[in-house]
Amino acid sequence: MAEKEIKFGQLPSLGFFLSLVLFGPLFEEFIFRGIILKGYLENYSPKKALIISALVFGLAHMNIYQFITASISGLFYGWLYLKTKSIIPCIFAHSINNSIDFIVINLLQIKIPNYILISDTSQFQPLWFDILGIALVIISIYQLKKIFKN
Repeated sequence: MAEKEIKFGQLPSLGFFLSLVLFGPLFEEFIFRGIILKGYLENYSPKKALIISALVFGLAHMNIYQFITASISGLFYGWLYLKTKSIIPCIFAHSINNSIDFIVINLLQIKIPNYILISDTSQFQPLWFDILGIALVIISIYQLKKIFKN
C-alpha cells in the first residue's frame, strides 16, 4: 500500500501547528542564530557573519524555491539577534512568520494560486507573495530600528 503524501493544506492538526509554529522556530533559531551566527561572529565581522548565516539558513531549507525567502528571513532573524543579543525575539518573529502560513492556508482556507505545498517543490510561489514578504521584513526592520533608537 502506497503511503499517501500529506500536503500543507491537508493537515490542520495540533501536532502540525506545534511543529510549524513552536518546535521548528525553537530548533532553527537555537541552531542558526544561537550556534551558527554566534560562531561566525567569533571569526567574522557582524555584517559578514549575518550574511553567511542567512545563506546557510536558506540552503538548509533544501528547496531552491524557498532559498531566497528563507535567506531574507534569516537576515531579519540574524539582525534581531545582533540587536538584542538573544534568540528569544528571533524565535518569536520566526513563530509569527510560520503561523501566518498556517492561519492563511488551514484556518482561513484561503487559496493562493500556485502556492508551494511543502511536499511539492516543483512549483514556484507567486512573485507577489515574495514581494509582500520582503516588504513586511523591510517595514519591520524600519520599525525595530525606531524602537531600538529610543
